[in-house]
Amino acid sequence: MKVMDIIDLHCDLLAYLVLSPDRTPRDLISRCSIPQLEAGRVQTQVLAISSETGIYSLLAGLEQFKIFLTLSEEYPGRFLPAIENASSFALENEPLDMVLKRLEKILAQILPLYISLTWNGENRFGGGCGAACGLKEDGKELLRFLSGKGIAVDFSHTSDHLASDLFNFIDQESLNIPVMASHSNFRAIVNNVRNLPDDIAKEIMRRRGIIGLVFYSSFLKAPEKLSKMVEHGLDLGGEKALALGADFFCLDDLTGLLHHGGGFFDEMADSSCYPQALDQLRKFTPLPETQLEGIASQNAFAFIEKFIPV
Repeated sequence: MKVMDIIDLHCDLLAYLVLSPDRTPRDLISRCSIPQLEAGRVQTQVLAISSETGIYSLLAGLEQFKIFLTLSEEYPGRFLPAIENASSFALENEPLDMVLKRLEKILAQILPLYISLTWNGENRFGGGCGAACGLKEDGKELLRFLSGKGIAVDFSHTSDHLASDLFNFIDQESLNIPVMASHSNFRAIVNNVRNLPDDIAKEIMRRRGIIGLVFYSSFLKAPEKLSKMVEHGLDLGGEKALALGADFFCLDDLTGLLHHGGGFFDEMADSSCYPQALDQLRKFTPLPETQLEGIASQNAFAFIEKFIPV
């Protein structure tokens, strides 16, 4: 049986490290530490620059950007950057031209795999998970700015309204922007607002995007449902789209989530779990090894190679 390497599309190691100078990327409590990544055979880990929209979002985002630069020097070739919430480089009330100039300076130093316009709730760019609104004028300008830069737009934290608006605006303006969902499951299997409805998932697949399956318990409900997610994704036509985006983060930093049934299963507790997770898929969803390898790394690799300049 082949031992497979992994590409994971989303974790929150940067958000963990930014909270204290005493924290290190080898801390197991982060659930996505260097030792855990090595044990899980994660060859490429996407690190999300992520902050909740608010008065400190820009400060937190810029500090995580600095941490990423340090990590990428210390561990060359292991990490790719991403921006989970555009509020990580923008305050809500500053002129948009200042925002875009700041982003241009950031992009001169890193090339994010993806940028999500929103996180949970609403910001100046549009409606995120749990919000009702769609794409706003600042969001349209941001999309125009991103066109042709080889940066995907991430759908994992969009409202359904925003997701639909993104597709329509990209088409109306003939923008050159890849699409993906870095860490999302399927709502038809687990009815959670963070999971993708079938129409949005199929449109991402039609545009040759990828969807990283997430291991967080609220979006999966039971470890064995991972196989159901894979089966459903394949039924939708996602043989070349399914990937991994487990969304590991330090639960101690967000203890409130535990009171709402959130967390990680023992079988999928941290980034060391991937060999066991793949074995579970072999058991419950017999797939050709080539297809399983596609989910483990090759679909994500093909997406990055095709759409993202390196």
